[in-house]
Amino acid sequence: MSRIRADRVTNKEGTGAPLFPNGIRVVGLTSLSNVVAGVATFTSDVSIGGTLTYEDVTNIDSVGLITARSGIKVTTGGIDVAAGGVTVTSGGIDITTGSINLADGARVRFGGDQDLQVYHTGSNAFYENTTGNVYFRNDGSATYFQLGTSNDDAIALSKDGPVILYYDSSQKFQTTSGGVKVTGNQVNNVVAMGANDVDCSTGSYFTKTITGATTFTFSNVPTGVEYSFTMEVTLNGSNAITWPGTVKWNADTAPTITDGKTQLFMFLTNNGGTRWRGSALVDYVN
Repeated sequence: MSRIRADRVTNKEGTGAPLFPNGIRVVGLTSLSNVVAGVATFTSDVSIGGTLTYEDVTNIDSVGLITARSGIKVTTGGIDVAAGGVTVTSGGIDITTGSINLADGARVRFGGDQDLQVYHTGSNAFYENTTGNVYFRNDGSATYFQLGTSNDDAIALSKDGPVILYYDSSQKFQTTSGGVKVTGNQVNNVVAMGANDVDCSTGSYFTKTITGATTFTFSNVPTGVEYSFTMEVTLNGSNAITWPGTVKWNADTAPTITDGKTQLFMFLTNNGGTRWRGSALVDYVN
């Protein structure tokens, strides 16, 4: 085996480095103070104790952590995070153009205790709908939930102040220090009874036509509040009505009613139906 022993190797003129046109193979440890390479291939691990500086890199495949000292700039292609998410400890996220699009089932949360959470189950349900935008704003005293192409007011929320509900940007309902304020008519739905049970969870005005002796019951009575309802009963064949035993009438006597007439019965309870107070306006023309 040939061997060359020398303290220094230069080119023939002694003015520069020698050329190795067929390559060079080093088996042992090699210490290089400066390396300039067109193409370098490493078949095993590379350990760098100092700083690795590089430019014009087209692809980086990193298995471990990547730390960028002065930021990351993406000019095309975007950033695709398959898992793990994106955590911003300071500085925030600024979007000068474009938008944040939430796919089905996506979620937006702010604050460690989820102070604000937006969740949607339909495509584009959060930031846009068929009538325009969905929009939040705060004017310093209240937070507004708005929607529509002209950002019509829908809900306004104030700390230590009112909650306001709007219809077509016109105020209809407002909480006050003394209760609630309703602007406009107050209406109730009319519930046509199929059976003989008054389901109090469905409304507060009920209608029923009876053709024979009938026993009424009351169910699903709200608790912890005052609740009242009106029954409009048309008699068409009988005036025999049996009421629940929890109903008390004036003078402890049920009203006398006439077959072939329409009756109005009013009932009120403040203890979840344990006791009802009943009154009646009787014998209207059918």
